[in-house]
Amino acid sequence: MKTLTRILACTAAAVPLLIAGAFGAVIVFNSPASIPTLAAGDSVPGISTWNRAEIPPVSRVAARDGAPLTYRLYPGRKDRAVVLVHGSSGASVSMHKSAQALQAAGATVYSISLRGHGGSGTTNGDTSYKRQLDDDLVDFAKATGLDAAGIHRTLIGFSSGGGFVLRTAGGPNRAAFDAYLAISPFVGRDAPTTRPTGGGWVSVALPRIVALSILDGFGLPWFQGLPVIRYATEAKPDDSRTPAYSYRLFIGMHPERDWRAGLARIDRPMAVIAGANDELFHAEHYRPVFAEHNPRVAVSIEPGLGHLDMIADPKATAAVAALWRQLTGDQARRFDFKVREDMFAGFDGDREAFDRAMAVIASTLAVAPDHAEALGWRGAARLFQSGVAFQHAAIGDGRRLAADGMADLERATTLAPRSIGVRAVRAPALMLYANGVRAFNRTESDRLTRLAVADFEFILTTRTPDWSRLAEHDRGEVLGALAEAWLQLGDTARANPYLDRIEVELAGMAYASNARLRRADPLAKVPLTCLGCH
Repeated sequence: MKTLTRILACTAAAVPLLIAGAFGAVIVFNSPASIPTLAAGDSVPGISTWNRAEIPPVSRVAARDGAPLTYRLYPGRKDRAVVLVHGSSGASVSMHKSAQALQAAGATVYSISLRGHGGSGTTNGDTSYKRQLDDDLVDFAKATGLDAAGIHRTLIGFSSGGGFVLRTAGGPNRAAFDAYLAISPFVGRDAPTTRPTGGGWVSVALPRIVALSILDGFGLPWFQGLPVIRYATEAKPDDSRTPAYSYRLFIGMHPERDWRAGLARIDRPMAVIAGANDELFHAEHYRPVFAEHNPRVAVSIEPGLGHLDMIADPKATAAVAALWRQLTGDQARRFDFKVREDMFAGFDGDREAFDRAMAVIASTLAVAPDHAEALGWRGAARLFQSGVAFQHAAIGDGRRLAADGMADLERATTLAPRSIGVRAVRAPALMLYANGVRAFNRTESDRLTRLAVADFEFILTTRTPDWSRLAEHDRGEVLGALAEAWLQLGDTARANPYLDRIEVELAGMAYASNARLRRADPLAKVPLTCLGCH
Protein backbone atom coordinates (compact mmCIF):
# COMPACT_ATOMS: atom_id res chain seq x y z
CA MET A 1 0.00 0.00 0.00
CA LYS A 2 2.84 2.38 0.88
CA THR A 3 4.50 1.58 -2.42
CA LEU A 4 1.32 2.38 -4.34
CA THR A 5 0.98 5.65 -2.41
CA ARG A 6 4.55 6.61 -3.30
CA ILE A 7 3.94 5.78 -6.97
CA LEU A 8 0.78 7.91 -7.03
CA ALA A 9 2.57 10.77 -5.28
CA CYS A 10 5.43 10.65 -7.73
CA THR A 11 3.03 10.50 -10.64
CA ALA A 12 1.08 13.48 -9.31
CA ALA A 13 4.31 15.46 -8.92
CA ALA A 14 5.39 14.56 -12.42
CA VAL A 15 2.15 15.74 -14.12
CA PRO A 16 2.88 19.49 -13.84
CA LEU A 17 6.40 18.87 -15.14
CA LEU A 18 5.04 16.91 -18.08
CA ILE A 19 2.53 19.67 -18.84
CA ALA A 20 5.21 22.34 -18.56
CA GLY A 21 7.49 20.29 -20.80
CA ALA A 22 4.79 19.87 -23.42
CA PHE A 23 3.96 23.57 -23.20
CA GLY A 24 7.61 24.51 -23.64
CA ALA A 25 7.99 22.09 -26.54
CA VAL A 26 5.10 23.76 -28.34
CA ILE A 27 6.72 27.17 -27.92
CA VAL A 28 10.18 26.03 -28.97
CA PHE A 29 9.42 23.67 -31.83
CA ASN A 30 6.12 24.83 -33.39
CA SER A 31 7.54 27.22 -36.02
CA PRO A 32 5.45 28.41 -38.99
CA ALA A 33 6.13 26.16 -41.97
CA SER A 34 7.42 27.34 -45.33
CA ILE A 35 4.71 27.29 -48.02
CA PRO A 36 4.76 27.63 -51.82
CA THR A 37 4.98 31.15 -53.21
CA LEU A 38 1.60 32.77 -53.88
CA ALA A 39 1.80 35.35 -56.65
CA ALA A 40 -1.48 36.98 -55.57
CA GLY A 41 0.20 38.13 -52.36
CA ASP A 42 3.87 38.19 -53.28
CA SER A 43 4.47 40.42 -56.29
CA VAL A 44 3.00 43.88 -56.99
CA PRO A 45 1.68 43.85 -60.59
CA GLY A 46 3.80 45.89 -62.99
CA ILE A 47 6.54 46.67 -60.48
CA SER A 48 9.28 45.64 -62.92
CA THR A 49 8.19 48.43 -65.30
CA TRP A 50 8.16 51.23 -62.72
CA ASN A 51 10.42 54.22 -63.36
CA ARG A 52 12.75 53.90 -60.39
CA ALA A 53 13.84 57.53 -60.76
CA GLU A 54 10.32 58.55 -59.65
CA ILE A 55 10.60 56.69 -56.33
CA PRO A 56 11.67 59.11 -53.55
CA PRO A 57 14.71 58.20 -51.46
CA VAL A 58 14.31 56.79 -47.98
CA SER A 59 14.16 59.36 -45.17
CA ARG A 60 14.47 58.64 -41.45
CA VAL A 61 13.32 59.98 -38.12
CA ALA A 62 14.00 58.56 -34.66
CA ALA A 63 11.48 56.81 -32.44
CA ARG A 64 11.48 57.29 -28.66
CA ASP A 65 13.97 54.42 -28.26
CA GLY A 66 16.29 55.98 -30.82
CA ALA A 67 15.56 53.38 -33.51
CA PRO A 68 15.05 54.65 -37.07
CA LEU A 69 11.59 54.94 -38.62
CA THR A 70 11.90 55.07 -42.40
CA TYR A 71 9.59 56.63 -44.97
CA ARG A 72 9.39 58.07 -48.48
CA LEU A 73 8.00 61.59 -48.94
CA TYR A 74 5.72 62.62 -51.82
CA PRO A 75 5.20 66.41 -51.35
CA GLY A 76 1.80 68.01 -51.92
CA ARG A 77 -0.41 70.45 -50.03
CA LYS A 78 1.03 71.28 -46.61
CA ASP A 79 -2.40 71.16 -44.96
CA ARG A 80 -3.40 67.77 -46.41
CA ALA A 81 -1.25 64.88 -45.13
CA VAL A 82 -1.56 61.15 -45.69
CA VAL A 83 0.38 58.52 -43.76
CA LEU A 84 0.41 55.46 -46.02
CA VAL A 85 1.00 51.95 -44.65
CA HIS A 86 2.13 48.90 -46.67
CA GLY A 87 0.76 45.36 -46.48
CA SER A 88 2.18 42.19 -44.94
CA SER A 89 5.83 41.41 -45.75
CA GLY A 90 6.17 44.69 -47.68
CA ALA A 91 7.70 48.13 -47.18
CA SER A 92 7.15 51.73 -48.26
CA VAL A 93 8.30 51.10 -51.83
CA SER A 94 5.40 48.70 -52.48
CA MET A 95 2.94 51.61 -52.06
CA HIS A 96 4.59 53.77 -54.71
CA LYS A 97 1.68 53.86 -57.18
CA SER A 98 -0.85 54.52 -54.43
CA ALA A 99 1.32 57.35 -53.12
CA GLN A 100 1.62 58.91 -56.58
CA ALA A 101 -2.17 58.86 -57.07
CA LEU A 102 -2.75 60.51 -53.69
CA GLN A 103 -0.04 63.06 -54.40
CA ALA A 104 -1.70 63.91 -57.71
CA ALA A 105 -4.96 64.44 -55.79
CA GLY A 106 -3.21 67.04 -53.63
CA ALA A 107 -1.93 65.10 -50.61
CA THR A 108 1.49 65.24 -49.04
CA VAL A 109 2.13 61.53 -48.64
CA TYR A 110 4.38 59.92 -46.05
CA SER A 111 4.75 56.32 -47.23
CA ILE A 112 6.12 54.64 -44.13
CA SER A 113 7.74 51.31 -43.33
CA LEU A 114 6.44 49.96 -40.03
CA ARG A 115 9.03 48.82 -37.51
CA GLY A 116 10.37 45.41 -38.52
CA HIS A 117 9.99 46.36 -42.20
CA GLY A 118 11.95 48.44 -44.69
CA GLY A 119 14.80 49.35 -42.36
CA SER A 120 12.55 50.65 -39.57
CA GLY A 121 13.49 49.47 -36.09
CA THR A 122 16.42 47.22 -35.37
CA THR A 123 15.29 43.71 -36.35
CA ASN A 124 13.54 42.51 -39.49
CA GLY A 125 10.19 40.95 -38.60
CA ASP A 126 10.19 41.95 -34.93
CA THR A 127 9.37 44.72 -32.46
CA SER A 128 10.38 45.11 -28.81
CA TYR A 129 6.86 44.91 -27.38
CA LYS A 130 3.32 44.39 -28.66
CA ARG A 131 2.15 48.01 -28.78
CA GLN A 132 5.35 49.48 -30.15
CA LEU A 133 3.86 50.19 -33.58
CA ASP A 134 1.16 52.30 -31.89
CA ASP A 135 3.86 54.30 -30.09
CA ASP A 136 5.91 54.57 -33.28
CA LEU A 137 2.96 56.18 -35.07
CA VAL A 138 2.75 58.88 -32.40
CA ASP A 139 6.52 59.38 -32.51
CA PHE A 140 6.48 59.63 -36.30
CA ALA A 141 3.79 62.33 -36.28
CA LYS A 142 5.74 64.39 -33.74
CA ALA A 143 9.08 63.97 -35.49
CA THR A 144 7.72 65.04 -38.88
CA GLY A 145 5.53 67.88 -37.57
CA LEU A 146 2.32 66.15 -38.56
CA ASP A 147 0.84 66.86 -35.14
CA ALA A 148 0.78 70.62 -35.86
CA ALA A 149 -2.52 72.48 -35.93
CA GLY A 150 -4.12 73.17 -39.31
CA ILE A 151 -3.11 69.88 -40.96
CA HIS A 152 -5.81 67.42 -42.01
CA ARG A 153 -4.34 63.97 -41.35
CA THR A 154 -5.52 60.72 -42.96
CA LEU A 155 -4.16 57.26 -42.17
CA ILE A 156 -4.41 54.91 -45.15
CA GLY A 157 -3.26 51.29 -45.17
CA PHE A 158 -3.39 48.20 -47.37
CA SER A 159 -4.11 44.57 -46.36
CA SER A 160 -2.35 44.02 -43.01
CA GLY A 161 -1.63 47.74 -43.11
CA GLY A 162 -5.37 48.18 -43.52
CA GLY A 163 -5.74 46.11 -40.36
CA PHE A 164 -3.37 48.55 -38.65
CA VAL A 165 -5.64 51.37 -39.84
CA LEU A 166 -8.65 49.63 -38.24
CA ARG A 167 -6.63 49.06 -35.06
CA THR A 168 -5.71 52.76 -34.88
CA ALA A 169 -9.15 54.09 -35.85
CA GLY A 170 -10.80 52.11 -33.03
CA GLY A 171 -7.98 52.42 -30.51
CA PRO A 172 -6.57 54.95 -28.03
CA ASN A 173 -4.69 56.84 -30.78
CA ARG A 174 -7.79 57.42 -32.93
CA ALA A 175 -7.80 61.19 -32.30
CA ALA A 176 -4.34 61.46 -33.91
CA PHE A 177 -5.95 61.37 -37.38
CA ASP A 178 -8.93 63.18 -38.83
CA ALA A 179 -9.91 60.40 -41.23
CA TYR A 180 -9.11 56.78 -42.06
CA LEU A 181 -9.10 54.68 -45.23
CA ALA A 182 -8.50 50.91 -45.26
CA ILE A 183 -7.70 49.17 -48.55
CA SER A 184 -8.58 45.43 -48.57
CA PRO A 185 -8.03 45.30 -44.80
CA PHE A 186 -7.39 42.34 -42.55
CA VAL A 187 -10.28 42.59 -40.07
CA GLY A 188 -9.68 39.64 -37.73
CA ARG A 189 -8.71 35.99 -37.66
CA ASP A 190 -12.32 34.91 -37.20
CA ALA A 191 -13.91 37.66 -39.31
CA PRO A 192 -16.17 36.62 -42.22
CA THR A 193 -13.84 38.50 -44.56
CA THR A 194 -10.86 36.25 -43.77
CA ARG A 195 -10.17 33.21 -45.95
CA PRO A 196 -8.53 30.12 -44.37
CA THR A 197 -4.74 30.58 -44.41
CA GLY A 198 -5.30 33.94 -46.09
CA GLY A 199 -6.07 32.22 -49.37
CA GLY A 200 -2.73 30.40 -49.18
CA TRP A 201 -0.69 33.50 -48.29
CA VAL A 202 -0.11 32.72 -44.62
CA SER A 203 1.45 29.86 -42.66
CA VAL A 204 0.50 30.15 -38.99
CA ALA A 205 2.12 28.45 -35.99
CA LEU A 206 -1.20 28.38 -34.16
CA PRO A 207 -0.13 26.22 -31.17
CA ARG A 208 2.77 28.61 -30.55
CA ILE A 209 0.42 31.61 -30.76
CA VAL A 210 -1.95 30.00 -28.27
CA ALA A 211 0.87 29.13 -25.87
CA LEU A 212 2.36 32.63 -26.03
CA SER A 213 -1.09 34.16 -25.57
CA ILE A 214 -1.58 32.11 -22.42
CA LEU A 215 1.75 33.29 -21.04
CA ASP A 216 0.89 36.85 -22.00
CA GLY A 217 -2.42 36.52 -20.16
CA PHE A 218 -0.44 35.79 -17.01
CA GLY A 219 1.63 38.92 -17.57
CA LEU A 220 4.62 36.95 -18.88
CA PRO A 221 5.79 38.39 -22.23
CA TRP A 222 8.28 35.54 -22.72
CA PHE A 223 9.50 34.26 -26.09
CA GLN A 224 7.42 36.86 -28.00
CA GLY A 225 10.28 37.44 -30.42
CA LEU A 226 9.78 33.94 -31.88
CA PRO A 227 8.21 33.80 -35.37
CA VAL A 228 4.55 32.80 -35.56
CA ILE A 229 3.68 33.83 -39.14
CA ARG A 230 5.42 33.05 -42.40
CA TYR A 231 4.29 34.33 -45.77
CA ALA A 232 4.15 32.53 -49.10
CA THR A 233 7.24 34.16 -50.55
CA GLU A 234 10.78 33.10 -51.35
CA ALA A 235 12.03 36.59 -50.52
CA LYS A 236 14.78 36.86 -47.92
CA PRO A 237 14.71 39.42 -45.10
CA ASP A 238 15.97 42.78 -46.38
CA ASP A 239 15.01 46.47 -46.57
CA SER A 240 12.11 45.77 -48.92
CA ARG A 241 10.78 42.40 -47.69
CA THR A 242 9.87 40.81 -44.36
CA PRO A 243 8.95 37.15 -44.89
CA ALA A 244 8.13 36.24 -41.25
CA TYR A 245 6.63 37.99 -38.20
CA SER A 246 7.29 37.52 -34.51
CA TYR A 247 4.38 37.13 -32.11
CA ARG A 248 4.62 40.73 -30.88
CA LEU A 249 4.83 42.20 -34.38
CA PHE A 250 1.87 40.12 -35.55
CA ILE A 251 -0.26 41.13 -32.56
CA GLY A 252 0.75 44.79 -32.74
CA MET A 253 0.07 45.24 -36.44
CA HIS A 254 -3.49 43.92 -36.49
CA PRO A 255 -6.82 44.75 -34.86
CA GLU A 256 -7.39 43.67 -31.28
CA ARG A 257 -8.84 40.17 -30.73
CA ASP A 258 -12.28 41.73 -30.13
CA TRP A 259 -12.31 43.35 -33.55
CA ARG A 260 -16.08 43.86 -33.37
CA ALA A 261 -15.72 46.26 -30.45
CA GLY A 262 -12.87 47.98 -32.25
CA LEU A 263 -15.01 48.62 -35.32
CA ALA A 264 -17.82 49.97 -33.16
CA ARG A 265 -15.44 52.50 -31.55
CA ILE A 266 -14.49 54.14 -34.86
CA ASP A 267 -15.84 57.68 -34.63
CA ARG A 268 -13.85 59.54 -37.30
CA PRO A 269 -14.77 59.67 -41.00
CA MET A 270 -13.68 56.36 -42.52
CA ALA A 271 -13.98 54.37 -45.74
CA VAL A 272 -13.07 50.83 -46.80
CA ILE A 273 -12.34 49.77 -50.36
CA ALA A 274 -11.49 46.35 -51.82
CA GLY A 275 -11.38 44.52 -55.12
CA ALA A 276 -14.28 42.18 -55.91
CA ASN A 277 -11.84 39.45 -57.05
CA ASP A 278 -9.66 39.57 -53.92
CA GLU A 279 -7.76 36.29 -53.60
CA LEU A 280 -6.82 36.69 -49.90
CA PHE A 281 -10.09 37.97 -48.42
CA HIS A 282 -13.82 37.46 -48.99
CA ALA A 283 -14.57 40.87 -50.49
CA GLU A 284 -18.32 40.18 -50.55
CA HIS A 285 -18.38 40.19 -46.73
CA TYR A 286 -16.91 43.66 -46.14
CA ARG A 287 -20.25 45.46 -46.55
CA PRO A 288 -22.23 43.16 -44.21
CA VAL A 289 -19.49 43.23 -41.56
CA PHE A 290 -19.33 47.02 -41.43
CA ALA A 291 -23.09 47.41 -41.81
CA GLU A 292 -23.51 45.31 -38.67
CA HIS A 293 -20.75 46.75 -36.50
CA ASN A 294 -20.36 50.36 -37.71
CA PRO A 295 -22.66 51.47 -40.54
CA ARG A 296 -21.04 54.90 -40.58
CA VAL A 297 -18.03 53.38 -42.38
CA ALA A 298 -18.49 53.62 -46.15
CA VAL A 299 -17.57 50.47 -48.10
CA SER A 300 -16.72 50.36 -51.82
CA ILE A 301 -16.08 47.20 -53.84
CA GLU A 302 -14.26 47.64 -57.14
CA PRO A 303 -15.30 45.13 -59.84
CA GLY A 304 -12.71 43.03 -61.65
CA LEU A 305 -9.78 43.77 -59.33
CA GLY A 306 -7.72 41.39 -57.20
CA HIS A 307 -5.84 41.90 -53.96
CA LEU A 308 -2.57 43.46 -55.15
CA ASP A 309 -4.36 45.26 -57.99
CA MET A 310 -5.68 47.63 -55.30
CA ILE A 311 -2.23 49.23 -54.89
CA ALA A 312 -1.05 49.01 -58.49
CA ASP A 313 -3.89 49.16 -61.02
CA PRO A 314 -4.60 52.78 -62.11
CA LYS A 315 -8.37 52.25 -61.69
CA ALA A 316 -7.87 51.18 -58.09
CA THR A 317 -5.39 53.88 -57.11
CA ALA A 318 -7.66 56.52 -58.68
CA ALA A 319 -10.61 55.16 -56.70
CA VAL A 320 -8.57 55.34 -53.49
CA ALA A 321 -7.58 58.94 -54.25
CA ALA A 322 -11.22 59.85 -54.93
CA LEU A 323 -12.28 58.34 -51.60
CA TRP A 324 -9.56 60.31 -49.86
CA ARG A 325 -10.87 63.54 -51.41
CA GLN A 326 -14.36 62.69 -50.14
CA LEU A 327 -13.02 62.10 -46.65
CA THR A 328 -11.21 65.44 -46.59
CA GLY A 329 -14.44 67.08 -47.77
CA ASP A 330 -16.39 65.42 -44.96
CA GLN A 331 -13.82 66.72 -42.52
CA ALA A 332 -14.18 70.24 -43.83
CA ARG A 333 -17.89 70.05 -42.95
CA ARG A 334 -17.30 68.36 -39.56
CA PHE A 335 -16.59 71.53 -37.63
CA ASP A 336 -16.10 70.01 -34.18
CA PHE A 337 -12.99 68.13 -35.32
CA LYS A 338 -11.37 71.49 -36.10
CA VAL A 339 -11.69 72.98 -32.63
CA ARG A 340 -12.58 70.48 -29.94
CA GLU A 341 -9.11 69.20 -28.99
CA ASP A 342 -7.72 72.73 -28.70
CA MET A 343 -10.85 73.93 -26.90
CA PHE A 344 -10.71 71.11 -24.35
CA ALA A 345 -7.02 71.79 -23.81
CA GLY A 346 -7.94 75.45 -23.28
CA PHE A 347 -10.50 74.50 -20.66
CA ASP A 348 -7.67 72.63 -18.92
CA GLY A 349 -5.51 75.77 -18.85
CA ASP A 350 -3.66 75.80 -22.21
CA ARG A 351 -4.19 79.42 -23.29
CA GLU A 352 -2.45 79.01 -26.66
CA ALA A 353 -4.70 76.08 -27.58
CA PHE A 354 -7.78 78.04 -26.50
CA ASP A 355 -6.72 81.01 -28.65
CA ARG A 356 -6.19 78.71 -31.67
CA ALA A 357 -9.70 77.31 -31.30
CA MET A 358 -11.20 80.79 -30.95
CA ALA A 359 -9.31 81.95 -34.06
CA VAL A 360 -10.84 79.09 -36.10
CA ILE A 361 -14.29 79.99 -34.76
CA ALA A 362 -13.83 83.68 -35.55
CA SER A 363 -12.61 83.04 -39.11
CA THR A 364 -15.52 80.67 -39.73
CA LEU A 365 -18.13 83.15 -38.46
CA ALA A 366 -16.53 85.97 -40.45
CA VAL A 367 -17.38 84.05 -43.63
CA ALA A 368 -20.59 82.36 -42.42
CA PRO A 369 -22.22 84.33 -39.56
CA ASP A 370 -24.99 81.73 -39.26
CA HIS A 371 -22.70 78.72 -38.88
CA ALA A 372 -24.59 76.98 -36.09
CA GLU A 373 -21.79 74.77 -34.75
CA ALA A 374 -19.29 77.64 -34.70
CA LEU A 375 -21.82 79.73 -32.75
CA GLY A 376 -22.34 76.85 -30.34
CA TRP A 377 -18.62 76.46 -29.68
CA ARG A 378 -18.22 80.23 -29.24
CA GLY A 379 -21.10 80.20 -26.77
CA ALA A 380 -19.50 77.39 -24.77
CA ALA A 381 -16.17 79.24 -24.79
CA ARG A 382 -17.79 82.47 -23.59
CA LEU A 383 -19.47 80.65 -20.70
CA PHE A 384 -16.09 79.23 -19.76
CA GLN A 385 -14.55 82.72 -19.94
CA SER A 386 -17.35 84.11 -17.78
CA GLY A 387 -16.54 81.56 -15.09
CA VAL A 388 -12.89 82.62 -15.16
CA ALA A 389 -13.94 86.27 -14.87
CA PHE A 390 -16.18 85.54 -11.87
CA GLN A 391 -13.31 83.68 -10.18
CA HIS A 392 -11.19 86.82 -10.54
CA ALA A 393 -13.99 89.02 -9.17
CA ALA A 394 -14.52 90.69 -12.57
CA ILE A 395 -18.27 90.58 -12.08
CA GLY A 396 -19.18 92.94 -14.92
CA ASP A 397 -17.10 91.03 -17.46
CA GLY A 398 -18.47 87.74 -16.17
CA ARG A 399 -22.08 88.81 -16.62
CA ARG A 400 -21.42 90.20 -20.10
CA LEU A 401 -19.63 87.05 -21.26
CA ALA A 402 -22.36 84.85 -19.77
CA ALA A 403 -25.08 86.80 -21.56
CA ASP A 404 -23.18 86.67 -24.85
CA GLY A 405 -22.52 82.95 -24.43
CA MET A 406 -26.17 82.17 -23.73
CA ALA A 407 -27.18 84.22 -26.76
CA ASP A 408 -24.78 82.27 -28.99
CA LEU A 409 -26.10 78.93 -27.72
CA GLU A 410 -29.72 79.98 -28.17
CA ARG A 411 -29.09 81.24 -31.70
CA ALA A 412 -27.17 78.10 -32.66
CA THR A 413 -30.07 75.89 -31.50
CA THR A 414 -32.61 78.09 -33.29
CA LEU A 415 -30.63 77.86 -36.53
CA ALA A 416 -30.13 74.07 -36.30
CA PRO A 417 -32.64 72.62 -33.83
CA ARG A 418 -32.06 69.02 -34.92
CA SER A 419 -28.27 69.12 -35.06
CA ILE A 420 -26.62 66.67 -32.67
CA GLY A 421 -23.40 68.65 -33.10
CA VAL A 422 -25.07 71.79 -31.70
CA ARG A 423 -26.85 69.98 -28.86
CA ALA A 424 -23.71 68.06 -27.91
CA VAL A 425 -21.88 71.39 -27.40
CA ARG A 426 -24.72 73.25 -25.66
CA ALA A 427 -25.71 70.55 -23.16
CA PRO A 428 -22.36 70.10 -21.33
CA ALA A 429 -21.69 73.86 -21.46
CA LEU A 430 -25.01 74.51 -19.71
CA MET A 431 -24.34 71.78 -17.16
CA LEU A 432 -20.95 73.26 -16.22
CA TYR A 433 -22.32 76.80 -16.01
CA ALA A 434 -25.30 75.63 -13.95
CA ASN A 435 -22.89 74.02 -11.48
CA GLY A 436 -21.05 77.32 -11.13
CA VAL A 437 -24.14 79.40 -10.35
CA ARG A 438 -25.97 76.84 -8.18
CA ALA A 439 -24.67 78.30 -4.92
CA PHE A 440 -25.80 81.81 -5.90
CA ASN A 441 -29.00 81.27 -7.88
CA ARG A 442 -30.57 77.84 -7.47
CA THR A 443 -33.60 78.69 -9.60
CA GLU A 444 -31.50 79.70 -12.60
CA SER A 445 -29.21 76.72 -12.10
CA ASP A 446 -32.15 74.31 -12.17
CA ARG A 447 -33.56 75.98 -15.29
CA LEU A 448 -30.29 75.57 -17.17
CA THR A 449 -29.89 71.99 -15.96
CA ARG A 450 -33.35 71.09 -17.26
CA LEU A 451 -32.45 72.65 -20.61
CA ALA A 452 -29.32 70.49 -20.70
CA VAL A 453 -31.42 67.42 -19.88
CA ALA A 454 -33.62 68.16 -22.90
CA ASP A 455 -30.52 68.34 -25.11
CA PHE A 456 -29.08 65.07 -23.82
CA GLU A 457 -32.45 63.33 -24.16
CA PHE A 458 -32.65 64.59 -27.76
CA ILE A 459 -29.22 63.07 -28.45
CA LEU A 460 -30.22 59.78 -26.79
CA THR A 461 -33.47 59.53 -28.75
CA THR A 462 -31.83 60.46 -32.06
CA ARG A 463 -29.03 57.93 -31.65
CA THR A 464 -31.22 55.08 -30.35
CA PRO A 465 -31.33 53.21 -33.72
CA ASP A 466 -27.52 52.78 -33.71
CA TRP A 467 -26.94 53.14 -29.98
CA SER A 468 -25.31 49.74 -29.50
CA ARG A 469 -22.73 50.57 -32.16
CA LEU A 470 -21.57 53.80 -30.54
CA ALA A 471 -18.25 53.87 -28.70
CA GLU A 472 -18.48 53.09 -24.98
CA HIS A 473 -17.19 56.59 -24.21
CA ASP A 474 -19.99 58.24 -26.20
CA ARG A 475 -22.69 56.15 -24.52
CA GLY A 476 -21.17 56.68 -21.10
CA GLU A 477 -21.04 60.47 -21.50
CA VAL A 478 -24.70 60.78 -22.54
CA LEU A 479 -26.08 58.39 -19.92
CA GLY A 480 -23.77 59.78 -17.24
CA ALA A 481 -24.78 63.37 -18.00
CA LEU A 482 -28.47 62.51 -17.77
CA ALA A 483 -27.98 60.72 -14.46
CA GLU A 484 -25.85 63.60 -13.11
CA ALA A 485 -28.37 66.22 -14.19
CA TRP A 486 -31.30 64.52 -12.46
CA LEU A 487 -29.22 64.00 -9.33
CA GLN A 488 -28.37 67.71 -9.30
CA LEU A 489 -32.08 68.43 -9.58
CA GLY A 490 -32.66 66.16 -6.59
CA ASP A 491 -34.70 63.61 -8.56
CA THR A 492 -33.13 60.21 -7.85
CA ALA A 493 -36.16 58.40 -9.29
CA ARG A 494 -35.30 59.79 -12.74
CA ALA A 495 -31.56 59.41 -12.28
CA ASN A 496 -31.58 55.75 -11.23
CA PRO A 497 -32.72 54.24 -14.57
CA TYR A 498 -29.73 55.89 -16.27
CA LEU A 499 -27.38 54.67 -13.53
CA ASP A 500 -28.78 51.17 -14.00
CA ARG A 501 -28.24 51.34 -17.75
CA ILE A 502 -24.64 52.42 -17.26
CA GLU A 503 -23.97 49.46 -14.96
CA VAL A 504 -25.43 47.01 -17.49
CA GLU A 505 -24.21 48.51 -20.79
CA LEU A 506 -20.74 49.57 -19.63
CA ALA A 507 -19.90 46.78 -17.19
CA GLY A 508 -16.24 46.65 -16.27
CA MET A 509 -15.61 50.31 -17.12
CA ALA A 510 -15.11 53.31 -14.83
CA TYR A 511 -18.56 54.55 -15.84
CA ALA A 512 -20.17 51.44 -14.34
CA SER A 513 -18.18 51.45 -11.09
CA ASN A 514 -18.86 55.15 -10.53
CA ALA A 515 -22.56 54.69 -11.34
CA ARG A 516 -22.72 51.93 -8.73
CA LEU A 517 -21.24 54.27 -6.11
CA ARG A 518 -23.66 57.07 -6.98
CA ARG A 519 -26.59 54.64 -6.90
CA ALA A 520 -25.64 53.79 -3.33
CA ASP A 521 -24.95 57.41 -2.36
CA PRO A 522 -26.35 60.12 -4.68
CA LEU A 523 -24.24 62.76 -2.90
CA ALA A 524 -20.94 60.90 -3.32
CA LYS A 525 -18.16 63.01 -4.87
CA VAL A 526 -17.75 60.60 -7.76
CA PRO A 527 -17.92 61.87 -11.38
CA LEU A 528 -20.21 60.27 -13.94
CA THR A 529 -18.85 62.11 -17.00
CA CYS A 530 -15.52 63.11 -18.51
CA LEU A 531 -14.11 59.67 -17.73
CA GLY A 532 -11.33 59.33 -20.30
CA CYS A 533 -12.29 62.54 -22.11
CA HIS A 534 -9.75 64.75 -23.94
